[in-house]
Amino acid sequence: MVSEKTQSQAFVNEALPELFHRNPDTFVRLLERDGTRLLRFYWEEAGKRVKPENLRDAFGLNYLTYQPNRRTTIYLITLPEPKSYGEAYFAALVYRPYRVLFLSSDVSGVYSLERIPSEAGSEDTLLVEWTKRLHRVEIRRGVPPEKNAFLQAVWNELGE
Repeated sequence: MVSEKTQSQAFVNEALPELFHRNPDTFVRLLERDGTRLLRFYWEEAGKRVKPENLRDAFGLNYLTYQPNRRTTIYLITLPEPKSYGEAYFAALVYRPYRVLFLSSDVSGVYSLERIPSEAGSEDTLLVEWTKRLHRVEIRRGVPPEKNAFLQAVWNELGE
């Protein structure tokens, strides 16, 4: 099925959450081994879900690894600069392999920072979480579209 979404939206809103939440251990192992090549492959796969006019070049697609503590790793995915509202500046894949709790698991988390219109007529950002059931949860507006500000906002959401 071809969607009205852009390639960037299909990648961030569908492909990444689906792949990472389904099997975070395998995804992390592949990301650490093949990195940008893996991301570009899934970027191209996401492009098959959208109309040709919504395709985007992958320029800027990359990742960085942060380990804020010994039990948490955050893979910060940098994305091509958003052109449309709803496209993301960044995505964060939160990996906590030791967070298996009684009757539940908190191993994976997926967050993104979307470009949205502001109420004042300019533009704003929206921090979003993609749940394990692939539901979109709007968290808050106004996080500056900068790596460190985004990472801090994600860290704050994790409550660690």
